[in-house]
Amino acid sequence: TGVMYRAKLVADAPPEALLLREGAADQAPARSDGVVALAAQASDDLGVRRALLRYGLQGGPEQTLDLSPERPATLVRAPAALDLARLGAKAGDVLVCRLAVIDNFPLTPHHAESKPLRIPILEADRKGEPQAEAARDRLEQRDPFQELVRRMQAAAEAQRKDERKNGADAARKKE
Repeated sequence: TGVMYRAKLVADAPPEALLLREGAADQAPARSDGVVALAAQASDDLGVRRALLRYGLQGGPEQTLDLSPERPATLVRAPAALDLARLGAKAGDVLVCRLAVIDNFPLTPHHAESKPLRIPILEADRKGEPQAEAARDRLEQRDPFQELVRRMQAAAEAQRKDERKNGADAARKKE
């Protein structure tokens, strides 16, 4: 008689990608001489192999910033700062950003993409303050994930409230 083991196969879940603005609402306008601070987060049950920030001015060429971890990780967090003056942004342009993620599944890796951020561009600040430098200084002084964590906690709390409400509604229907 040998030892018997019971095994349960679990399918690989697709990765998740989240991209948020740091210090501003996701779709809030930015000045053409400013810096857009972003917080990227990717997760996967087997590990995130690649995390790519894809961005550009709408109608123009897309650029890629590699935020991939050195080794696959189940959770990847990375800040990014996009200098709008270097992109050649002008009033009326729209900056489009998204996070593309590839997991570490060995047979056929799964792909995921965040909801795109569409950020309208306004005129440069006429006060003469170098906005790009000021924004970079503010970004360096902040924890880039503080706002991301707050938003994720708020979303999780809202989901728990919905689940409790739906459970209470289902219980009332049974009565």
